[in-house]
Amino acid sequence: MLLDFNGWNYERCKGQAVSYVARGRGKPDRIANSVRTTMAKGNLDRESLERMLGEIESETVRPFFGSPWNQPERLDRFRAIKDGLVGEVTPSGKPREGGSEQ
Repeated sequence: MLLDFNGWNYERCKGQAVSYVARGRGKPDRIANSVRTTMAKGNLDRESLERMLGEIESETVRPFFGSPWNQPERLDRFRAIKDGLVGEVTPSGKPREGGSEQ
């Protein structure tokens, strides 16, 4: 049962990020905060986060970067999400206290 719940959280977090990257829906800081909170509760680990970001990049960014669908704004939005997540989470998957390195 827990495995299914973690899978649901993974899909929810990925869906929020994909929606922002593809269409600009939502705010990157809110999406990053939601993912960090999910990680802090132990419902998403660092490995899953890295897998999720890789999938988003390969499925939602790369196919639309270049001819014929040139949409470079997707890459900009992806970077905003990635920077908001990877830069704020310690290797253990826990958010840094105070948002800065210690």
